[in-house]
Amino acid sequence: MPSEVVLLHLDDHQDMMSPRIGKRPDGKLFDYITGDSLSLDDPTSIEAAILSGAIGKGSILTPLIWSVDKIHVRHLCFRPHSYDFYHIERTLISDPLLSKTKNKISINLQPAHQEESMSSSNYVVTPDIEEWLKDIPKDVPILLHIDMDYFNDRFDGNSGWKKENKRVHDVSLENQLKQIGLVFSGLQQKNIIHQIVDTSIGISPGFYPAEFWSETVPEVLRTCEKVGIKLE
Repeated sequence: MPSEVVLLHLDDHQDMMSPRIGKRPDGKLFDYITGDSLSLDDPTSIEAAILSGAIGKGSILTPLIWSVDKIHVRHLCFRPHSYDFYHIERTLISDPLLSKTKNKISINLQPAHQEESMSSSNYVVTPDIEEWLKDIPKDVPILLHIDMDYFNDRFDGNSGWKKENKRVHDVSLENQLKQIGLVFSGLQQKNIIHQIVDTSIGISPGFYPAEFWSETVPEVLRTCEKVGIKLE
């Protein structure tokens, strides 16, 4: 695991909730549910933590943030936020269901000026592609994570979405395809494609409508290939 990474995160959600993962006195992480150790250097341990429920859909970034000395999280999101730039603070909390000991990993976001946020682990959230890709550190590995509910989050995990009259991010197929082009065009123009070492795409059932999968997912894959992002 490198000591510094950039995470380009396209998502309608932060995914930085507290997982059911604790930190032992020796600094190693463990699954609260099974008691097993886990590490990002050991993919099988991460898979086991997902299967146990220790890592859930809303907490997938937190173990990564805890495992890297310095991380620059760049979150492209249409959901409104009160502030744009944050310092990432790693904290330990208790779990009311599993343990009173404060050893469960968590994340606090402290508002900061952009200049200050670049000196340590930081989080930037914006709907603007240009701002999203601003000041990406050179020669630092980039992880690209695309959650398809960035493009449309009609359901937002809520079966009562029609009745409850909450915010609905329901974008037409035509506009989704346009946005896919804009995102990858931005990546290409910034000349950072060569820094992308890993790309993951989440279809997000229950959030992203299945009626779009056959059109948009192949388009994302085609566009990755077109701009030179290697997929394995």
